[in-house]
Amino acid sequence: MTRMGALDVLGAIEPGGNYADLLPHADEMQLGNLAVRVLDLQTLITIKETIGRDKDRAVLAVLKRTLKEKQGGTE
Repeated sequence: MTRMGALDVLGAIEPGGNYADLLPHADEMQLGNLAVRVLDLQTLITIKETIGRDKDRAVLAVLKRTLKEKQGGTE
């Protein structure tokens, strides 16, 4: 746990692959003085859809709406 919340660091994500496989699908963000890489929304959505756990399905609607808004879409 960090003072900014939970931090989930994984060496591999199935079905996404390992770090090298996922790197082209990650964006760099600044977290204070630290540069971190996070999966882009489309890749995160695809992985969560494939995994299909309850906790993954629970956030899919929010992630999809966020992606649509980011792409300039309207509902």
